[in-house]
Amino acid sequence: MKNNLPTARKFLKFLKYAVPLSFALTLYSCKQMKVLPPLSEISPQIYTSPDQRPIDAEEFVFDYRGESYQVKPLRYYELHGLVVTHNDIESIADAYHTSDSVDIKDLCVVWGDNVRSDVYRKGMYWSEPWTCWHKFNDRATYERFRGDQLSNTHLLSQKDSVREAIKDMTVGDQIRLRGMLIGYAPANSGLPMRMSSLIRTDTGNGACEVMMVDEAEVIREGNVFWRRTYKATKKITMAGAIVFPFLWLFLIFHQQSLVNRELAAAKKRMAARSRRSKRK
Repeated sequence: MKNNLPTARKFLKFLKYAVPLSFALTLYSCKQMKVLPPLSEISPQIYTSPDQRPIDAEEFVFDYRGESYQVKPLRYYELHGLVVTHNDIESIADAYHTSDSVDIKDLCVVWGDNVRSDVYRKGMYWSEPWTCWHKFNDRATYERFRGDQLSNTHLLSQKDSVREAIKDMTVGDQIRLRGMLIGYAPANSGLPMRMSSLIRTDTGNGACEVMMVDEAEVIREGNVFWRRTYKATKKITMAGAIVFPFLWLFLIFHQQSLVNRELAAAKKRMAARSRRSKRK
């Protein structure tokens, strides 16, 4: 055990500097991975407007996590866009959704002139449980931004693979979604259907698109380096934060054990000397 103590001390010293550094890098990479890609990295598909057409389809019922939902198809819909923000149904800040919510994610995306003009990079974007917001620092830039080329789309799907693909989509991704704009409600509930908007020029309550997605694809992933850095440094930080206190306590315990053994040995030596003195 004594031979392992110098190694343990060196490793503790390493962790003393590595964990804070890893934590700082985690915070920095978390910020950087939300930076929108430059215009030079935008796929030409993102310049196109959504493809919306009439659809001949009847209402149907589908089941999700023990609940049944009545679905009314409204339009065929295919969207190419750059994700600028999204909600998180599992966040404690979202009091309206849970991990069992049928609308698994709201993606706020931009396309067309908002991307072609590079104005998208000058905005700030954030999501709330049902809404997407954007803000610009000056009036001139705001007037260049087209509100009809941004949408907040509530996404549902009947396919596990599509749901997983949607859950992985995040800020900076260039995506393609294909499916239907719909209205839906819990089956046999008597509640009014939550209906999708069918135009891009509306705002406020009811302006969001509601989409049943059949295909979901990331055309180009954003901030790959910083996402990987974030995942790696987060794991290192968490592991280090767990190991450091245990290793620290381990060294304190063994240091105290050494002190106790030295004190015991000293007492034995003193006792032995005392016995020899008595014999004399």
